[in-house]
Amino acid sequence: MKLMKKIAKEGILLFVCYVFVSLFIEDLTEFLEVRQESKGEQTEAMVYGKTGVKDLFGDLDYIATLQMMDQWRNPIRLDPGTFVQLTKEQFEAVEVYETIPVFQIGQSFYSDLDVKGSFSEFPILLLIWSVYPLGYLLYILLKIPAFNRWLDRQDKLFNIFSPYIFLGVIAIGLLYSYWTAIPVIQNVAERFARGEQVETVAEVGDTYYERRSNRYENRIYYLMLTFETEDGERIHVSKEVTGSVYDKQDGTLPIRYMKDNPYNVFVSKIDAWSVVQLAFNSRMMIYYVTIVLTWLVGLAFIMMRRKRRTGSYYKGERPLKPKYQKQQSKKQHPKLNDKSQKHNQKNSRNAKRLKKR
Repeated sequence: MKLMKKIAKEGILLFVCYVFVSLFIEDLTEFLEVRQESKGEQTEAMVYGKTGVKDLFGDLDYIATLQMMDQWRNPIRLDPGTFVQLTKEQFEAVEVYETIPVFQIGQSFYSDLDVKGSFSEFPILLLIWSVYPLGYLLYILLKIPAFNRWLDRQDKLFNIFSPYIFLGVIAIGLLYSYWTAIPVIQNVAERFARGEQVETVAEVGDTYYERRSNRYENRIYYLMLTFETEDGERIHVSKEVTGSVYDKQDGTLPIRYMKDNPYNVFVSKIDAWSVVQLAFNSRMMIYYVTIVLTWLVGLAFIMMRRKRRTGSYYKGERPLKPKYQKQQSKKQHPKLNDKSQKHNQKNSRNAKRLKKR
């Protein structure tokens, strides 16, 4: 019975490792294909529609659709590869029914920005898919006696560097989290810049609702908004909203947009329940964890330094180590320490002479 349980356990671990390796190979194959094809010549594709896609926290993407579609339809619901992401400058320069240069890879289209995005996303996917296989490899190696003996010989080295490596990796993750918070801060600042905004009422076309089932349930709501600017320009924006706004919209939605960028849209009225939903959004939870981890990492560095200097993690619990006592004494009484050092050297020379005799 024990043997069967052991075989089942090892089989499950190996199968999960196979799944992760398969995902890694699939993403690697796609990445290499995009990289290879992006070195070739571009082709021309006609733009049938332009729209912006903005999430709750200010990230704004400029989308050009490359197939005939109803402008009321949310671009998120289109098939992948039938639209491309453009820079703001490219988006403003191109008009509907004009052509833009793109890479055609299989049945999908990629803009220069899409190619750069795939290059920047691949290292993150590589890290995600490789964590479990590397852990499984370490699990197998720990069963080999020779590897365990080698680890025992490196015990001192691991004890010195492993805490700093661990904290360093966490610090890099925290810096990345703070980097992603920059658009959120900018979005909040723009939201309260009332003098630079124009109020209007947008018509609601397509709606999109996605429920992501996990331990902490997360729902995503999008509304396809259409409105006219003061200059008479027709704007189509896909805007992520809270569940409260999504449920209360009745075909129209009061909004505000930035004068210098009408695709940067804000919902005019936010009720208390929307504020609660924003505060407990999964992305906000990540930022809360980031702040707590920052405090813990800082505290860990302080305590490790205190341990090295005093022999204890806690302030005032133990006296300084002898090495640091000498250093502190020398700083406080430099002349006395010089005299005692000369006296010790003299005694050492006398001891050597007596030994020779």
